[in-house]
Amino acid sequence: MRYLLFTLLIASTIASAEVFKTINPDGSTSYSDVKTEGAEAITAPELTPTPAVKYPKKKPAAKTEEKAVAVPYQTFSIASPADEETIRDNNGNVSVSFTINPALQTKFKHSITVLLDGKARKTALTTTSAQLQNIDRGMHSLSAQIVDGSGKVINTSNIVTIHMKRQSKLHGKTPGLWPSLEPLTATLPPVNAL
Repeated sequence: MRYLLFTLLIASTIASAEVFKTINPDGSTSYSDVKTEGAEAITAPELTPTPAVKYPKKKPAAKTEEKAVAVPYQTFSIASPADEETIRDNNGNVSVSFTINPALQTKFKHSITVLLDGKARKTALTTTSAQLQNIDRGMHSLSAQIVDGSGKVINTSNIVTIHMKRQSKLHGKTPGLWPSLEPLTATLPPVNAL
């Protein structure tokens, strides 16, 4: 817009000035606002002003809310403990870790539920590890599920069988594991008897 006004201002100045036409010795024609010898004054044609074009203001494009969609999980498995692993822990603790690809999508309210023998033992996990406590001795099946915010199961891991070994008070001391703390007493034969 600024340039258009500038151009019109210059053009109007030129239009109001006197214009001279000169025919050069080689036959070419020159125009100038300075009178030279042999120059003829001419009247410049009147300029027709053209109003500026007004373009309608563009309305910002309506934001089309693209509903984000969760990416399907390619991999979801229990990384540890290994299948058929024997765990020796007198408190019955087991550390469980998972392999997930892509990473757990918490922005879609995805979380992990750990199942022990088919029953939920840990829920709403957002990390790739969990600590299960006070598991009874014996054989157990361990699995996990990725669930969304409504509780719908999205993916299920492999099933891992573990064997929990815990020391029992009922079995008493196992020979060789704990030395006896009772003092040794022995009776020696009297010295005279020799």
